Amino acid sequence: MPKPPRYRPIPFLYDLLRAIGAAFLYLFCGFRRTGGKIPSDGPLLVVASHQGMMDFMTVAEALPGRRVQFIATRRYFRNRLMRLFFRIDGAIPKTQFYPDPAGIAAVFRILREGGTVALFPAGQTSVCGLPETVSPVIARLVKRAGAPVCAVRQHGGFYTLPRFRAHRFCFGRVEAEVSVILTPKELQTLSEGEIYRTLCDAIHFDEAAWQARTGARFRGRHRAEGLENALWCCPRCGTEFSLHGEGNDLICGCCGNRARLGSDMRFVPAMPADHMLPTVTDWYLWQEELLRAATAAPEFRLETEAEALSWDGNGFALHGTGQLLLTGSEICYTGGWEGESVTLKARHESLPGLTTAHGGYIEIYHDRYGLVRYRLPVAAVLPKWKQAQEYLHRQLTGDLG
Repeated sequence: MPKPPRYRPIPFLYDLLRAIGAAFLYLFCGFRRTGGKIPSDGPLLVVASHQGMMDFMTVAEALPGRRVQFIATRRYFRNRLMRLFFRIDGAIPKTQFYPDPAGIAAVFRILREGGTVALFPAGQTSVCGLPETVSPVIARLVKRAGAPVCAVRQHGGFYTLPRFRAHRFCFGRVEAEVSVILTPKELQTLSEGEIYRTLCDAIHFDEAAWQARTGARFRGRHRAEGLENALWCCPRCGTEFSLHGEGNDLICGCCGNRARLGSDMRFVPAMPADHMLPTVTDWYLWQEELLRAATAAPEFRLETEAEALSWDGNGFALHGTGQLLLTGSEICYTGGWEGESVTLKARHESLPGLTTAHGGYIEIYHDRYGLVRYRLPVAAVLPKWKQAQEYLHRQLTGDLG
């Protein structure tokens, strides 16, 4: 039996990348670290809020004197450049939203050796400036690990480099608040429910409220670009999938409604509008109200054609085509797979989040076939599918908060 891989940072290159990241954060983002001291040695488990695509850099800089090894979504390891960075960092791959015994075993091994492991309990970056769902299973992992737990609550990363605007920065204030929230002794005495609530409270954030409180501003000429990957319904005419970001403006291609996103990350109508939602968070929550009403109907369903593919080690191979259906209880693919007719289902209760990409696909793990990628003909529908599925998961698990 082959030995499990050992994930270790490359010290010189790790320190070099960290220095470059620190220079970037302080020069362009006015980085601020607040909070108390952390243990200088010994095992440390770090839980962090997950706002945007530069969170790895922020968390590493918030923990001076520690070489932090992150748990990262396995699909990012398919990218050669990302794989190189993860190799330098000693990152641990994990299948997103699903149990991964090999990844968890690696975490325990690193902690036993006195290392530092960081994870993002939500498992994905924020879509709207509020936390994504945190699975209660995380409390079991933390309790079993038995190491001191440090929390890093971040702010500003959602506006600087969000998931829907990857590769285009809007420079502004970035903060990290650091605190030790659980000791080994507390982990022994607290229940998993108490640990879970402590974790969620320690990394909770509301970026719109933080911006209003601090007055943080974000410079850039493309603040609204990519917003159609989160906002899928026009509040003026009600048309779905008609929005597109252009520079700092979000425009409806149907009614012409235009909302300009200012440096305070609040919308200002550039032309009269019947409805205007002041922040990305408000707009996203308004969409959730639409879904709340729609999913209450027994006949609710989203449906699209889809190609079914799986990873063969070098790329994704096509196995067949069929229909992908989202109902109030599950996502179901019915169609071809290597000449046979198959039905693949995933129930919302067991799926805390939906892995999607702007390129037009959804990824779901099935026990028999492993990770299956469903490629959709119209990528614009993905934000609604993602928001609907994650809302239904929270509804069915009683986590509507």
